[in-house]
Amino acid sequence: MSNSLTVTLVTSGGRIDQAASQEAFRGALVKRIAELETEQDEIADAVSALFDQYQGKPIAMPTLGSMVAQRLNAQPENFKVLSDRALEYVRANSQTTGSEDEGNLTQHPDSEFVIGKGKGGGCYRRADRPAPVAK
Repeated sequence: MSNSLTVTLVTSGGRIDQAASQEAFRGALVKRIAELETEQDEIADAVSALFDQYQGKPIAMPTLGSMVAQRLNAQPENFKVLSDRALEYVRANSQTTGSEDEGNLTQHPDSEFVIGKGKGGGCYRRADRPAPVAK
């Protein structure tokens, strides 16, 4: 995912107009922030719709990313970006965030999603799974 923003400098009489260039940057920045927030909302809605359709069934992470990108009508040029952003969204809202290796691992027992590894793993929405029976 690229975090770059390209803005054309404003010139006047062959010189860079700093005030106008800064204003052009501010306008482009505000527009890009709005686009990213809209994308995030659309991704959240697509993830929710996917789990509504497959209620309670775990979905492998690569499959989840692809299915969300398809729901967002991704094109070949943006398919990977949308798929990656969907996975980032799910990971950010899962039971564990951060990295144990980096020492910033945080547990979220009330998270929206649970990601399981190995056989029978995959991601599911916590609210869709029945509570374990106490013995």
